[in-house]
Amino acid sequence: SGEHGEKSLKEIHVNVDKEGAGTIATIATPSKSSGKIQRKMTPISSKEQKTIDLLDSTIRLQEKRLVDIEMTQIPALVRLAKEYLRQDETNRDAALKCVARKRALERQLDVIKAAIF
Repeated sequence: SGEHGEKSLKEIHVNVDKEGAGTIATIATPSKSSGKIQRKMTPISSKEQKTIDLLDSTIRLQEKRLVDIEMTQIPALVRLAKEYLRQDETNRDAALKCVARKRALERQLDVIKAAIF
């Protein structure tokens, strides 16, 4: 790749280790001369730590939403739709609305899962 005048891209891999108060990031960059990966330990700034903490809390919140939707909301809608159908044929529209809401929640689950995982 270097023979034809192409520039190689520099890759940076960051690993974050939380060890109490002294959080440290390991930054790995390819060496220009040998092509080996050099590692250097750098302390994480308070702004970076706030960002990491915010992302962690956001992920935890989304996971809680995921569990709530899967374990509580969707089963409740299914029970409600079945109950509407048992009561009377005039409640068929209400049962269909429950099924539509269930499908909307399932789509929301797909979005949350794609964002987290």
